Amino acid sequence: MKKVNYILLVVSSLLYTSVISAQLIGGNKGSKDVELDEKAQFDAGVQEGRVAARAKLKPFKYDGTKSTYFNYKTFTHAKEVEILTVQKTNYKFCFSGNMIKGESIAIEIYDKPRGANGRTLVYSKENIGSGDFEVTLDEMNETFRSEKGKVIEDQKLLSQMRLKKVYINYIIPASDREFETVETYEGTKEITTIQYSAIVLAVGYEFL
Repeated sequence: MKKVNYILLVVSSLLYTSVISAQLIGGNKGSKDVELDEKAQFDAGVQEGRVAARAKLKPFKYDGTKSTYFNYKTFTHAKEVEILTVQKTNYKFCFSGNMIKGESIAIEIYDKPRGANGRTLVYSKENIGSGDFEVTLDEMNETFRSEKGKVIEDQKLLSQMRLKKVYINYIIPASDREFETVETYEGTKEITTIQYSAIVLAVGYEFL
């Protein structure tokens, strides 16, 4: 009889534990779940931007995409992307800013990386928020030769000059910190809200 009671007690305990586990698994979503949902939506938006930017490359042949993620700080800062180009080839750069969630950013494209002497600005655009825009390497080469023509008199040499690499600088403006109140084991406290954004670049090419 004692053995039967013991078995019943064990079975009851297991059933009770299963019910509790089911309640925990199926309970209300916590902040972690909400954060995961928001991240999933953000990642899906970036992927949509990649697809849309790639579609705008036609009739250029697809070369690749680059998603640049950033967050806003209390000071202006930049993120740089290097793109290598092939001689006698034109390129098309399609940008999607639909996942820029904060203030508008700016873009500056140079012939040399940050910190290099004598950098030449070949393209710039301000107030980039939601929306798409594009530029070709031919356009930037024209600007490049025009700027170099201010110091180079040899027209034959000038006509042969072209960009072998471009350095895309995304300029993220300074932004005031935003705070949110959270509950911890130690009580209520404020933490800095980090707002992630992204800009998508698709690159295509055509042989000249």
